[in-house]
Amino acid sequence: MLGFLRKIHPALRTPICLLIAPVLVLAGACGIGLHQFGSVGNSIAFLRGETVHVGNPSQTINVMPHQPFEVSYDVVNLSNYPIKIIGAQSSCTCTSVSELPMTLEPHQSKTFKVNVSASKTDKDQSGSVRLFTTDEHRRSLLLTFTGHPAT
Repeated sequence: MLGFLRKIHPALRTPICLLIAPVLVLAGACGIGLHQFGSVGNSIAFLRGETVHVGNPSQTINVMPHQPFEVSYDVVNLSNYPIKIIGAQSSCTCTSVSELPMTLEPHQSKTFKVNVSASKTDKDQSGSVRLFTTDEHRRSLLLTFTGHPAT
């Protein structure tokens, strides 16, 4: 695989190997992370010590004016034990959630949906939902959204 190094001047071989080795190690670590956790983002979250992770907790989406809309969040359990999402608290009465309680088995990912009722204005509609978990390392997750009316 590294036969090309024989054609390179001997004084340059060591520096080139020192540049190639970390790239190969990083690529291997990313491959292992993708296999184990499904994405590089989930792998990094695990290395930060997170047990429950939301890939994109703050979303802005285009919505039809004066129409209800739904925001979806991918929630993944990075731990080796089941975690339950046992409740939610929304920032306004325009927001509702269903599917609770929700159990995430070890290394399982589920889509969590937030339903937002129609706005009476043509302005952006923002809000948040805090999810409460049974995980002692992460008791809550904050999800935010902004619905931007399409023109």
